[in-house]
Amino acid sequence: ELIPPPYRTNIPEKNLEYLRKIKGLCDENGTTLLLVKIPVHRTAIDYGSSWTRARHDAVVRAAKEVGVDFLDLNYVHGLDLDWETDTQDGGVHLNHRGAEKVTDYLADFLVKYYDLEPVQSDYFDSKIADHDGLIRAARINTSRPLEH
Repeated sequence: ELIPPPYRTNIPEKNLEYLRKIKGLCDENGTTLLLVKIPVHRTAIDYGSSWTRARHDAVVRAAKEVGVDFLDLNYVHGLDLDWETDTQDGGVHLNHRGAEKVTDYLADFLVKYYDLEPVQSDYFDSKIADHDGLIRAARINTSRPLEH
């Protein structure tokens, strides 16, 4: 009997094999691998491929088995996401506002728990005006209700 995708909780062995390979490359290069799940608000009943507690638990088991960290942003406090204004579709995909909130949280998390320091980047600084222009355009575009 086939199990419908929303309730399937086993991670295929091929996926685990590649996770082990990625972990090995990180180890060889002195890098720590962190798996991150971006938050989603919709349930598997509403949106068939959505995140479930069973899927979370499967990734926790896989991360433990492979020896990597896992951060599920569905279970953290402090993101203050508004699912109507920070996603483009009511809770499945973040828009620019939601992405900024998640990025800020993740940056703070990495600095706090992974001993990283913010780095000044001339390349980043040279692109900031383009970035800000795109953000302004996105804000204008998403300030109006989307029509279906």
